[in-house]
Amino acid sequence: MGQTISALLRQFATFFQTKYSLKIFLLLGVLLLVLGCSEDSSTNPSGTSDNSTPHIKNSDTPELWVINSTRFHNLRVSLEVPEFMRDAILSGDAAPPNAVAQISELTGMADFQPIYIPLRDDGNQTTYNDLAPYISPLSGDLISKDFTWSAKINSRFTEVEGEYVVTYAIGNLAARAFEAGILPDEAPSSFNFFLETSDTLNIGIIDITPTTLEVKTPDFWQYNSDFFRTIEATITLPSYVKNFITSGEILAPRISATFYNPNDPAGSSYIVELLDEGGDSTRTNPPQYLAERSGDVLSGDFTYTAQVNSLFASDEMEYFVVYAAGDLTDTDYEPPEDLLENTPTNNFKTAQDTITVLANNPPSIVEFEFPDSLKSAFEVMNWRVVLADSDLPIGDYIDFVKLSFMLDSVVEKEVEFEKISDEEWEFTAQSSFSAGLLTGDYDLELVASDRFNATDTLRTSVWLENSAPVILTLTAPDTVVRPLEGENVYYFFCDIDDGQGLEDISRVEYLVRSPQSDQFVSNVDWELKDDGEDPDQRSGDGVFSAGFLTRPENSNFGPYVFRFIGTDSAGYISEPYDKIIEFVENPGR
Repeated sequence: MGQTISALLRQFATFFQTKYSLKIFLLLGVLLLVLGCSEDSSTNPSGTSDNSTPHIKNSDTPELWVINSTRFHNLRVSLEVPEFMRDAILSGDAAPPNAVAQISELTGMADFQPIYIPLRDDGNQTTYNDLAPYISPLSGDLISKDFTWSAKINSRFTEVEGEYVVTYAIGNLAARAFEAGILPDEAPSSFNFFLETSDTLNIGIIDITPTTLEVKTPDFWQYNSDFFRTIEATITLPSYVKNFITSGEILAPRISATFYNPNDPAGSSYIVELLDEGGDSTRTNPPQYLAERSGDVLSGDFTYTAQVNSLFASDEMEYFVVYAAGDLTDTDYEPPEDLLENTPTNNFKTAQDTITVLANNPPSIVEFEFPDSLKSAFEVMNWRVVLADSDLPIGDYIDFVKLSFMLDSVVEKEVEFEKISDEEWEFTAQSSFSAGLLTGDYDLELVASDRFNATDTLRTSVWLENSAPVILTLTAPDTVVRPLEGENVYYFFCDIDDGQGLEDISRVEYLVRSPQSDQFVSNVDWELKDDGEDPDQRSGDGVFSAGFLTRPENSNFGPYVFRFIGTDSAGYISEPYDKIIEFVENPGR
């Protein structure tokens, strides 16, 4: 009876494939199997009866597909089989089941012919040729011989949007009824069964209309300014839409911003496309009101950016900025005249901001508190500036306050004031402020600038003093002795100060005049340091140290004059500090 059923199934496979629907054939196939099993009960290889039967454990079909896409999706079905059947199949005593998927129309597509896809349990190791162009040569199966069958296909099996049904069939013989010849030849088998299950999938155009659209537009714009401002729009999309966009299967939504006069909506409007490309692209020949670079920070984060200036504005007034995000077919989108009253909802979402374009008023320096002079070693003092700007209430702000010190028209030093409030700025000067500057009368230039580079300037002068370093004390030997052998080391410790701070001291050194000369001799190595390195005891304490050597070959005895001097970073030199040191013969000679 089993052989008869097999022959009948083969005949039905060809007959019903061409004449009748799949559903009728499946019912007949199952009926014949039931009749066959009633007369010829299946037994396991050991000959003991087992009433357990295989069943489909699960199937996996992506539900949403983009029409006419080349992206491959996985179709997957898993079978649960009794242990004796699994052992027989894996050992080769029985043929493994075959699996196939049929895709057919579910609604309103009478002309669609079912298609058949072979499923493989090959661990994605086998390349199949001569398959339909919408079927991948590789199955995408994860693990070979785990009774899970897979195939990868894309949506190009149809050109019609709609809902489709995917029927998975598994069996040794009956599966061949889906598509004769697409499955490998069968090996002899003791197990004849046929199982099926169905899923649905939807193929169509994915709606990329944002669920929310949040925008950021600077409120105040300076009229007739080429200063670029950043506008920004962030959209929220369902996660599945983001996944389609990230994978490249569908294009991301587009966002445009339209600047126009609300009193003349039919008049000139200026359209800007915002970009989400990480600022990497460069626009070709953009209009003067649009920057070449978008200013976008992070690509693919669904925050879109553009940089725009006010050169689009024909007059000083309030302007509307209308953002449109979604399925825009071109960048020349123009909002209808009634957009503000009737916001359209088909395929895109809109949001509106209002901006003010006005001529900018520069800030005004109301008050400048500063000293008449900066004497050396002055105490800590605060310099204070009070400002006013009529544009502050409408979005302008003070960008910086800077003070320049000029000597003979050359800027010698610049300082930045710190903001205390919108109107008050302050600079704290320490005594070290004058380090490196020459003593003299300095011209001062105080500049206050707003965000649009409009400035106010105040000029005055101040007398500044930079005093030379002062040597306070010196510790040095009175006598040095020529050694019999080796070297004798003697140390100098010079305590020095500077009205502009120790950091103003650039060098401390000594010069030497021998008994037979009236000239002092210098050497680049004769330098005292305050670096904490031997023989200096502590870094930065104002005590500069050095070592002095005598050797057996030295023979010019008598009184030597050691002259110690300090130089600051402005080049001012301290009063010399002289010390007479007697060089004598060793009494042991």
